[in-house]
Amino acid sequence: MHIPNIIHSRLKRSLTNEQGFVFVYLLIILLVVTTVLLHHLSLQHIQTENLLLIQEQHKIQQLIQVAQHDLQEIIDQSSETNGTVLFEYFVGQVICHYTLESPSTYQVQLIVETPRGTTYKNTTLMNKSEAIRPE
Repeated sequence: MHIPNIIHSRLKRSLTNEQGFVFVYLLIILLVVTTVLLHHLSLQHIQTENLLLIQEQHKIQQLIQVAQHDLQEIIDQSSETNGTVLFEYFVGQVICHYTLESPSTYQVQLIVETPRGTTYKNTTLMNKSEAIRPE
């Protein structure tokens, strides 16, 4: 019981005297708060970047599907054995290079470019009047 009174009286004297006592604790509290906030900001940045990457992957998949469908219509109506077609969509563009491999099969190389600057290449085989299947 005597020791807590000594600590209490010393704290009381240092608070009334100050001598930098409050300033040190204020700096420690600010350091802890700043560390927690920076850690939270870092995690938030990582989550935002991951979300943007997932959205970019979905855009690429959608562009591939739409371009394959559009190219299928062009190939079905055309008699050319090879060529290059550029499809421009709202969320990006797709360059399609196609070459006749057999009387009914085309090899198609799709190059997808998004507004964010991502480029993705995909090679598939396409039958003249059937759906596309990955190579």
